[in-house]
Amino acid sequence: MKYFIVENNQPAGPFEIEELVRKGIKADDLVWCEGMEQWTSASNISEIMAALNRCPGIPPVMPLNMNQPPVYKTEQEPAAPEQVVSTMPAMPNTWLVASIIVTLFCCAPFGIAAIVYAARVETLWQTGRYEDAEKTSGKAKKWTLIAFLSGFAFYALYLVSMFTVFSNLKF
Repeated sequence: MKYFIVENNQPAGPFEIEELVRKGIKADDLVWCEGMEQWTSASNISEIMAALNRCPGIPPVMPLNMNQPPVYKTEQEPAAPEQVVSTMPAMPNTWLVASIIVTLFCCAPFGIAAIVYAARVETLWQTGRYEDAEKTSGKAKKWTLIAFLSGFAFYALYLVSMFTVFSNLKF
């Protein structure tokens, strides 16, 4: 079977699988062949992945797991890639800087939990797991606020207790 690929934002091909491997196709490159409704990543084509895994000099690249691949109008030839409408949402706030600051200055146990969640947000977003990235961002925010508020409460109680102790001292 012969496949089209995207080169310089233009469809190129058709190419046999061996030609694609020689051209250095990666698992996350977009491909299309006759009979397909839309472009898809090479990782979704078992024959291409099998050829990539057979070639020791060309390691397969793990694909970005896009929830919705780009949609092209296909008849005989694939549509130009610039017609693709991007459905990639903006990356949610990671809360990493805030979580590090509250860990250092407020409350380390809750801050560490915030850092763990904050560090996961970007990776989830880059792999196309947008809903998981949103949820993890929410958890990072929650733990950052808990760390800040618990640290604030601790320092407030400390100041009140010190004020009470020093006000009761008699010189």
